[in-house]
Amino acid sequence: MGLFGGILGGIIGSIFAGPWGAAIGAGIGCMVNEGKKPAQSPLLPLFRALAKIAKADGVVSQEEAALVSELIKNFGKDDPDLRKALKAEFDQAKASDISFADEAKLLAQLPVDARREVLEIFCTLARIDNYVDEREKQLLYQAEKIFRLPGFVDQFFNGSRQQTHAPGPGGDDLAGHYRTLGISPSATDEEVKKAWKKKSLEFHPDRLAGKGLSEAFIELAEAEMKKINLAYDAIMKSRKK
Repeated sequence: MGLFGGILGGIIGSIFAGPWGAAIGAGIGCMVNEGKKPAQSPLLPLFRALAKIAKADGVVSQEEAALVSELIKNFGKDDPDLRKALKAEFDQAKASDISFADEAKLLAQLPVDARREVLEIFCTLARIDNYVDEREKQLLYQAEKIFRLPGFVDQFFNGSRQQTHAPGPGGDDLAGHYRTLGISPSATDEEVKKAWKKKSLEFHPDRLAGKGLSEAFIELAEAEMKKINLAYDAIMKSRKK
């Protein structure tokens, strides 16, 4: 997918830098340690729910399919069986009578931070093709109610994505800023700057021009660009104290 896939990967990497990514990592670790099969993975209800959102308007768009593909690669990095299982669940759920509400109820058992991340994934999928169908939005509102996160969906679509996460100590999640740039707190100033430049190149608006990406997709990339700049500024400021 070239640049398209690279930007998707960056957005997904940013989304999963928080508690949800940690929760999934722990879940997969337990599966391996206990010898569980991919069919028992807690990720399956997530992908079945994603299928219902993607197909809610009658067709899975190219952008939606690409996002789901990147999610599968992200979650099943070193586990081909898990990747195969996730793809199969998504493909089968598109045409099945599986209830979106039932899948959402399974995901509602996650901690509140994880539920926020899941609902953000849902909203991102609905918006990725630059058109949010009313049927898609009704599913989002349904998930919002089941997850007990009132106002989340409207806040997301009104451009307040960053405000959906609880701030860190003192309102400054420095650890989160390091995760945004993909580096550790022990990185040198030069390494911080290098990571910032690399991330900036991936999301710079000039690189997106003429690539045929939807406006909604470009908006997502631009939001990540702002997050990258915020992370760099916060890290460098903290080092001057």
